Amino acid sequence: MAETPLDFDTDVKEFGELLSVMIRSFAAFERSEIFCSGVTMSQCSTILGIGKNGTMTMHALSEWMSLATSTMTRIVDNLVRDGYIARTQDPQDRRVVQVSLTEEGEKLFEAIMQIYHGYHRKIVENIPAGELHQVVESLTMLIEAIKRTPLLNNGMCAKEI
Repeated sequence: MAETPLDFDTDVKEFGELLSVMIRSFAAFERSEIFCSGVTMSQCSTILGIGKNGTMTMHALSEWMSLATSTMTRIVDNLVRDGYIARTQDPQDRRVVQVSLTEEGEKLFEAIMQIYHGYHRKIVENIPAGELHQVVESLTMLIEAIKRTPLLNNGMCAKEI
């Protein structure tokens, strides 16, 4: 039986509420656990990006983070200053800047990954046995849908509400 528009709208509303709860829950975890590492969430995401991907160009890192290059440069500047990231020029093209984790950055990356892994393990322990694979498949489907969905760019942030 086909879903009626009313059912669909109800499901969309419930989906939005559940997604908001999940985002707020993870934000609370990150504020509580990750900030104690001495970095901001943007800096943490930058360290995670480089740690997971290895040496990256500033352009690739900006794309991975979905941030403007100028914003990414400010974040990286602070991480270079704090000794977590090294910045070098590409030997083949001096216009290209590459970033990589320093030894201290690697240590911080590993520490942050352990914090995330521990939290994820605790969440998974609360999922009924045999249903984890279904949850992973559903999250994968959700992420793919998000990637295919363009931002609204409706100008609301520029308007006074």
